[in-house]
Amino acid sequence: MGEGKGSGGGRRAGTGGCFFVLGRDLWERVWQAETGNRMTLALVWLVLLAGTGSGHARTRWSAKACETHLGIGKPRARKAIDELIAAGLVARSAGWTKLRPVYDLPGLDRDADAIFLPVALVTGLAGETPVLRRVRETGDPLALRMLIDLYGLVATDATHGVPIHAYRGGLVQAGEQDSALAGAVGSWHLWSLRSGIFRLAGGSWTKAHCEAEAEEPWRSFWARITLLTRIGAVWEEGWLFDGQSLDAEPILPFGADDGSDSPDARAAVDAMTTAGVRLLERLPADRITDDGAGRIVPLLRHHQAPAYRQILRMRVEPDTPGRRLAWKARCAAIAEAETRHERMLDEMLMGLPAGV
Repeated sequence: MGEGKGSGGGRRAGTGGCFFVLGRDLWERVWQAETGNRMTLALVWLVLLAGTGSGHARTRWSAKACETHLGIGKPRARKAIDELIAAGLVARSAGWTKLRPVYDLPGLDRDADAIFLPVALVTGLAGETPVLRRVRETGDPLALRMLIDLYGLVATDATHGVPIHAYRGGLVQAGEQDSALAGAVGSWHLWSLRSGIFRLAGGSWTKAHCEAEAEEPWRSFWARITLLTRIGAVWEEGWLFDGQSLDAEPILPFGADDGSDSPDARAAVDAMTTAGVRLLERLPADRITDDGAGRIVPLLRHHQAPAYRQILRMRVEPDTPGRRLAWKARCAAIAEAETRHERMLDEMLMGLPAGV
């Protein structure tokens, strides 16, 4: 595929046309380079990188692209490019001219663990202000740092979100169980699943946003999470997990009680919870071991206690092969869950007398 078209034009179609690759080592160098404006420097670097095409090494995007997509004036964009050149992160190509600027970027280590980013972060989705322009307008460079770091955490499993060991929401108050055994019917345990408003995060990625000497060290961290949510850069999606541990496997997108998220999985979740409630209704009161305050989830008796977790997802996702495989796994999980629980409800309730 050819390199991106010059000075703010659209990328050419083809492999690599919808995402670009950011080396973690180079991203660290951007944050260490001398500059008069860290936000502008980092954003200009991302714009240049987004225009590299599948080679990830040469770009025709320049100050005009920065102005077109992110609203960074050409004089300030040119100054940032000069700073990137001084830091060894950008070089003028042999064919560079003022009218037709072409830049070379350091080669990407193909064996390194890179960060995959959607070009739409820079160019915007149809009819929307680009996410990176919204971040620029916040004036907080560490909000940009957090957003890109979050992209670097995304796991290519069915959730295609930030792993729960790094971020998890929807937790009940500390010390309380978020699922309780409500009863048992035949081969099934009926779990009452609760959700809450508490969130936790952990890992080295949080350190840049926590002020160790402050009275409330995590205040800035959570403020930035809220900021990224408010500008539409990230969102939380509920999931049912197969256990309480931080390495639990995701089972199914499991929307909030008000049905505000995971619309593609709503039919499957309804089938599961309806089956659970209908089975619970067959039990006499003295065999119900939980008051059923949460949503009822049926799992086979051997299964450990499940958990509800909200994972953090990116509003704009890179269309990589890994993302496509994750979406395929998600769709398969949804279809399988809907079929299984509709069949379970039909077969079990037909053969179960009242008061089982």
